[in-house]
Amino acid sequence: MSKIICCICNKELGLNRYKLKKENGWICPNCVKKAGGVLNLSPGKDTINDIKERIKKINNGEQIESDFTKAKEELKNSTTEIKENVNEAKENIKDLKRILSNNNDGPLTSELICPNCNSHNISIQIINEQQLKTKHHGIIWWICVGWWWIPIKWIFLTIPALLAAIFIGKRKKIVNKTVKKGVCQQCGTVFNIK
Repeated sequence: MSKIICCICNKELGLNRYKLKKENGWICPNCVKKAGGVLNLSPGKDTINDIKERIKKINNGEQIESDFTKAKEELKNSTTEIKENVNEAKENIKDLKRILSNNNDGPLTSELICPNCNSHNISIQIINEQQLKTKHHGIIWWICVGWWWIPIKWIFLTIPALLAAIFIGKRKKIVNKTVKKGVCQQCGTVFNIK
C-alpha cells in the first residue's frame, strides 16, 4: 500500500487527514491549523495553491475572510435586524395598548359592558373550575360482570365489602371546566362571559 503524503508540507500522513476533492490530494491537521482551521477551509473548493497562499497570508499577519466568517457576519446582521423588528413590534404593541386604554368607547371594548355600572373598563379572566364526580360502571360492565359480582361480593365477602365501602369510599373523578369571567375595574362586579 502506498504512503499518503501531505500536499502542503510533504509529511507522511496517518488516519487523521483531510481530503482535497479538486486535486485528489490530502492535507495534514497541522497544515489545516496553519491555514486557519477546518471552519476556514473548504476542501471541496480550495486547491493546494489556495491553501499555500492562505498560509502565507496568515504568516504575514493579513486578515483572511472565509465562507464561515462571511456567514457569521451575515448571521450577525440578520439577528440585529430581527432584534430591531422585535423592538419595533413591541413599541407598536405598547402604542396600541395605550390607545385602547385611553379610548373607552373603542370597538374592542364596546362589546363588554359592566351590568352594574355600564363601564367599558373590564378585564377578562379565564377560571378553571374543578368538580369531583363519582365514577359509575357502564352498562357493559353491569351486563358482563356486575350482575354476578355484586351479589357474590355481599354474600361471601360482607365484612371486607363493608370495610371497603366505609374506608375506601366511592371512586371519584376530577372534571375540569373553564369559565370566562369579566371583572369590572371600576365597581368590582364579576360576571360570566359567553
